[in-house]
Amino acid sequence: MRSMHRLACGAALAILASAASTAVYAQATTGAIRGQVTDQTGQAVGNATVTVTHVPTGSVSTSVTGPDGFYSVRSLRPGGPYRVSATAAGFTTGGVNV
Repeated sequence: MRSMHRLACGAALAILASAASTAVYAQATTGAIRGQVTDQTGQAVGNATVTVTHVPTGSVSTSVTGPDGFYSVRSLRPGGPYRVSATAAGFTTGGVNV
């Protein structure tokens, strides 16, 4: 009877030890916006500066497009709305709310 009690206690301790060492994963607490900057004819605009503004707080993040016009802005505050604008030499500034 005593050995059965020891076995049960040992099994319980092993389960607790393995559960305590399990990795904990949190929810994502940041956002990202990605897209492509194009001109009026649909051609990609490389080397454009993209500015993302979190409207409620006014915090700003920037990125520069690649030669194909694509950009990615990460580590944004969760929620929105955001104001996304792009500037490039020879173009007027354009923007959109998302």
